[in-house]
Amino acid sequence: MSPVHQAVALDALVGQGITLDFAGVAGITLYGVNPAAVGAHYDAHMVGAAIQVPIEEDSVAWGDVGVIPPAPLSVRLEPGCDFYSTTRSELKTRYVQALCRELAMRKEYLKGENIETVYFGGGTPSQLEKEDFELIFDTIREHYGLNHCQEITLEANPDDLSQEYLEMLSSLPFNRLSMGIQTFDDATLKLLRRRHNARTAIEAIDRCRKADFQNISIDLIYGLPGETKERWENDLRQAISLNVEHISAYHLIYEEDTPIYNMLKQHQISEVDEDSSLEFFTLLIEHLQKAEFEHYEISNFCRPGKYSRHNTSYWK
Repeated sequence: MSPVHQAVALDALVGQGITLDFAGVAGITLYGVNPAAVGAHYDAHMVGAAIQVPIEEDSVAWGDVGVIPPAPLSVRLEPGCDFYSTTRSELKTRYVQALCRELAMRKEYLKGENIETVYFGGGTPSQLEKEDFELIFDTIREHYGLNHCQEITLEANPDDLSQEYLEMLSSLPFNRLSMGIQTFDDATLKLLRRRHNARTAIEAIDRCRKADFQNISIDLIYGLPGETKERWENDLRQAISLNVEHISAYHLIYEEDTPIYNMLKQHQISEVDEDSSLEFFTLLIEHLQKAEFEHYEISNFCRPGKYSRHNTSYWK
């Protein structure tokens, strides 16, 4: 089969971190692009310049090394996501194998510098299984080493974090979890086609603590359809009450050719106005700073000393 060019998974190897960007594990998601099919020529718009290498057409490989291993996997396609996605879980093994080949191929990129962070980003890396993680970690150890690694993060959906799955994660080098909660409003979660509800998210945090994970981050989205001051403040109060170490909060962006964008254009939902957006951002800062979170990046807040080492490696 003739080789084609695909944007690779290890985009950055930023600082001393590896970003494994699992953009999409029951499917395939590539940040910033919308290719017609796997095997097309991809122009990726990720952090840093995308590097393209020839690979076999039946291989599935792309992502970030910051180190970020990307998992282009999704159980359900989300209406606000403009990445190319598929729910074809049978591609998972091929993807992980291709990712490990690429990690090996890039082993000279850091020129002997020690890896300090590893970030398994979404997509849905919490759809990976133990043997997938073990293969990736073994590859990183062999070619980069993990002895100096301070932070290893896994992005996860709340409903993936069962007691059994967390016990499996506890047996691996992960020391930080990042959970995509988005909101605690069940009606909005249903609109976003999320598989979890507020109760599922809260119970997942509790299970993480019982599994001895002491560094937990959650993601929130504001400016969602029908957002009000009261609803956003309720999200913030609930998030603070969970006593997590880190909170990221992002304003919803309506990307063209996504289901939620089409809903907007068909007047099925309405976009919040600029004054409301500013009010929501101000409330975010006020509530989290009052709760003694440090505002260390535009969208990121942490308990003292609990900033994301991987995130800050991009600009420090």
